Amino acid sequence: MIADTIRLHGWRSTGPSDGRHRPRGWVAAALVFFVANGLTPYLGTQMQHAGAMLSNLRIDAGCWNHLLVPESVRRVDAYIRVDVASIGNAESETLGAFPGGEAILRERLWSTTALRLMRRNWCTDRTRPISLSGTFLGEPLVIRDLCDPAEPLPVGPGVWGLTEFFPDYLRLQKNLERACPQECLH
Repeated sequence: MIADTIRLHGWRSTGPSDGRHRPRGWVAAALVFFVANGLTPYLGTQMQHAGAMLSNLRIDAGCWNHLLVPESVRRVDAYIRVDVASIGNAESETLGAFPGGEAILRERLWSTTALRLMRRNWCTDRTRPISLSGTFLGEPLVIRDLCDPAEPLPVGPGVWGLTEFFPDYLRLQKNLERACPQECLH
């Protein structure tokens, strides 16, 4: 009987409903969420969990590489660009002792989540202070000591462009070079 109803009338029920068989609302909501989540890379607010990880899509300013969707669709470029970085200080004789680390800081794009991870993983007595200056959301950014827990870190836009509710949620690609041509990361 159900098969006949589906075959003859599609998903619409012809008789009274007891409320148990209403898949359309859930299916429609899931479909809308799936499509909206799939659009987040083009808005510039999320990459990692949007099904675009393996496409080698670049969404940062100047490196946009989608064939059909123009760069003007992007609402925000949420990457931090570090122009000047120093690890250590003159008193501890570690200033400039980490040129590879300083070069990585300058040559890559960083997300707000990556800065929090860097604070957790890079900061030791030997590496303090880690000072950074560059740009974020088109504005100057200066972090005097990344390792100082009292030093505020920037907060980026969330997945849907609102406030970043889950600051440790990895949204953007990591290990991206600032230069555009780059082999696939995965």
